[in-house]
Amino acid sequence: MRYILFLLALLVSSFSFAQDSESNDMENIEEVVTSALRRETALQDTGLAITVISASDIESKNLKEFYDFQFNVPGVAFQKSNFSGSAVQMRGMTSYAVGGSFSGIVTYREDDVALGGLQMAMNEIWDVASFEVLRGPQGTLYGRNSIGGAINYITKKPSFEAEGEVRTVLGDYGLEQYFLMSSAPLTDNLAYRFTGITVERDGVQKSIGPGPDTNSLDDENLTLTLLWNINDDMSFQIR
Repeated sequence: MRYILFLLALLVSSFSFAQDSESNDMENIEEVVTSALRRETALQDTGLAITVISASDIESKNLKEFYDFQFNVPGVAFQKSNFSGSAVQMRGMTSYAVGGSFSGIVTYREDDVALGGLQMAMNEIWDVASFEVLRGPQGTLYGRNSIGGAINYITKKPSFEAEGEVRTVLGDYGLEQYFLMSSAPLTDNLAYRFTGITVERDGVQKSIGPGPDTNSLDDENLTLTLLWNINDDMSFQIR
């Protein structure tokens, strides 16, 4: 009888320990928020085939260009060819035509503003809050040219706590990248975020003519974002 009672007590304590461990694990899981449905929802409650790469993942994996993200999203491949051609392959679908008059299969959006495929491919990706890839037809949410899917990347919003960052990257071919970010409140309900980016790099092949070297970089980007919290349920952002 004592042996049976001991086994029962052991089972009950093991079950209780397992329940406590599971509840602690659930509390430690970071909630991932997505705007794929054109509104913010929890990723686990969003009924779409979607991959979200958070800002912490982008930082830890050192993802700086659109090309880098294909290695972190299942079912997505990216290729860039000569003469300003680029294409995304998603779920085996791709666009084989190159030119502004041809329809694409994937839409690209930055902060809910549509971008061209080449513009997305060439831009340096900095100060990003999340990178979202929606696989499968998304015409209901994002309109035409999205039969393969949609790609969103959302930049970080102005903060009501003062913060700043300065970053410098040096590399081969004379690469120089400088990044500056500043964000702070202006009033109790108005905040700003300023980012400045400059990238310079020599080309991999020297030009014998008057034009630039092949694949050289000389880009600058200045962005100012204002966030106005009108009330607890409404906000307005201008960039």
